[in-house]
Amino acid sequence: QSWEEQVEQFARLCISVDNKAKSGKGSRKEAGHHQSQRSKIEVLPISWHHVVHNRQTGVEAKLRRITLPSVPRMRDIANNLVGDVIYYSSGKYQHRILSSVASQMNAAVEEFRVTNRIPADDAIPVSI
Repeated sequence: QSWEEQVEQFARLCISVDNKAKSGKGSRKEAGHHQSQRSKIEVLPISWHHVVHNRQTGVEAKLRRITLPSVPRMRDIANNLVGDVIYYSSGKYQHRILSSVASQMNAAVEEFRVTNRIPADDAIPVSI
């Protein structure tokens, strides 16, 4: 599955859980929670992969040179995972990753706020 398909699958699961919570099935109702209260779950992907996985760093080229040709798809996944760990462990790239994620999350919340006409001073619950 692509990450987009995985996000869609996760979104459907969240909506299903939310619908069960609204109907009182499968969860305890919180004190003060009203059935008429409007709620909406949106799952928005945040991608930081492109921030560090590029030709400028040279890590991918080095990993490709030492990667065995057998099971290429599995090797690609393993190389990406190893690359992610290497990048995040480096202070320079860790800062880039965190900055990119924070920036994209803020933009997504602002876009949600504008799209749904939510005033800037109203709090929007966000789960990570």
